[in-house]
Formats: sequence, structure tokens, C-alpha cells
Amino acid sequence: MTTKKLNLVMIVVILLVFSSTVMAWSWKETWEEVKQEVKEGGEKLEASVKKGAEQLEAGVKKGIEEVENGIEDLEEKIPEWMQDLEDGLEKGGDKIGEMLRKTIDQNIDTSGQGCGTGLTTQIVIDDWGLFDFTSACQVHDKCYEQCNATRNYCDNDFLILLRKACPSKETDRVKYQICRDIAKLYWYTVSKNGQSVWKQAQSKANCR
Repeated sequence: MTTKKLNLVMIVVILLVFSSTVMAWSWKETWEEVKQEVKEGGEKLEASVKKGAEQLEAGVKKGIEEVENGIEDLEEKIPEWMQDLEDGLEKGGDKIGEMLRKTIDQNIDTSGQGCGTGLTTQIVIDDWGLFDFTSACQVHDKCYEQCNATRNYCDNDFLILLRKACPSKETDRVKYQICRDIAKLYWYTVSKNGQSVWKQAQSKANCR
């Protein structure tokens, strides 16, 4: 090999070695930068998530406190409202009864017998025209006056009689559904609020 060719080979080798060294150094520097950027991005993301979680927790805590305070205020107000209502009914009971007697529709229920009790006997409708609950209500009234009948039995029997007063589903589906809904309302009202009436009826019948 001539000296000229040898020098050319040496130059190529030196260039290759230098190029490889530069590429390796450049790749190492680029990779370190990438890792650093990823690390910084992760730290920023973690900080943002932490801050967001803290704000969310604070917001939820504040909301719960406001709800609890609202419930406490409501609990304090309800007894006052109930007392005001009771006082108003006690003081205005006679006037309310007089007003009802003057303003009630005489075509609804003038007998005061059957469905309803007290002032409501002239408000609660016995005969709706489409169906008539008079008999069911009268039987229920008499049941309350029987010493050997429990209130639960009377109320359950009342619901059965109310439903029997409804037209058949096959005859008129609309009237049937309306009747069933009103029957359920009558029964529910009696079952939830009829304790005092039952006691009065039992006392009137001298039940022990």
C-alpha cells in the first residue's frame, strides 16, 4: 500500500471515530434533556393534581358544612312553625268551621256522614258520581266502634271495600284507575291519621 493510500485510510478512520464520539455525546445529552423534561413535567402534573384535590376537598367540606348548618336552622324553625300552626288552629278553629260551612259546595256532601271526620265530613266526597264510597266509609265508621275489632283490621277492610266500589277494569279502564287512586288516597289518609278518631270511637262505644 502506498503512503498516499495509507494517509487516506487514516483520515477516514479518524473521521469515523470523531463522528461516533460526537453522536454518542449528542445522544447522551439529548436523552438526559428528555429525561429531565419528563421529570419536570411529572412534577408539575403531580403538583397540579395535588392542588386540584385540595381545592376539591375544601369545596366539598364547605358544601357539607353549609348543608349541615341549613339542616340545623330548619330543625330549629320547624317546632316554631308547628307551634304557630297549632296556636292558629286553636284560636281560629270556630271561625274556620263557620267559613267552611258557608263556603262548602252543598252538592258535595251535606250529610256529614260517611267519609271524613269532624269538619272534613262535609269536604271529603262520598259519592263521586263515577263511583260511590259512601257504603265503604259507613262500614269503616261502624268498625271503629266495635270493641272486638282492631284498628288495623278496620283500615285494611276499608281498603277492600273502597276497591270493590270501583268499576271493573274491563268496563272502563280510565274510571277504574281514577277510582283506585282515590281509594288508595282515602285509605292512606285514614291509616296514617286515624288513631285519634279510632280512640274516640272506642271510647264512645265504652270499649276497654
